[in-house]
Amino acid sequence: KTELMKLKPELIPKSEAHIAAKLQDDVTIIGVYFRPSWDTDDKLVALWDIFDKVDNLDKVILAGDMNIKPNTADFHAFCEELKWRGLTLASNPTLTTFIGSQAGENGSILDHIFVGSGIQDPQTRVYSDIVASDHFPIGITFRMKRKSKPKKTKKLEQRKLDHEACG
Repeated sequence: KTELMKLKPELIPKSEAHIAAKLQDDVTIIGVYFRPSWDTDDKLVALWDIFDKVDNLDKVILAGDMNIKPNTADFHAFCEELKWRGLTLASNPTLTTFIGSQAGENGSILDHIFVGSGIQDPQTRVYSDIVASDHFPIGITFRMKRKSKPKKTKKLEQRKLDHEACG
């Protein structure tokens, strides 16, 4: 079996703004792209629609191009709404993720990763050495508890005690 098959992915219905997969142990990974023209309320309404399809928000990883710059009122409002749902920012809001498409543009931070409280030890990274588009890839590693398998035991034999032979 491949490692991916061990995770038993199950696709959750997608929309124009997201794709999501539920993995073993109710971990759900949601990838988003929010158009720059969308305001914060549009983005949040799209997220609430996604979250309604998720069984356990404690075990959600939300990542992607959210087109919201840190240190803005919109970013603060966005983070507060997600915090109310139990998700917190895991990615570093100071690392550039958008390279910029216009000459002289220094880049900005538009891509983020948020996690639910049940995601253990999240470690995020911006892969600035990989250039595949005008955004650097972002990634996360985290730990999952393994489901314990029941131990196989030998079937016990029932025997009658010959108490006269013990004598």
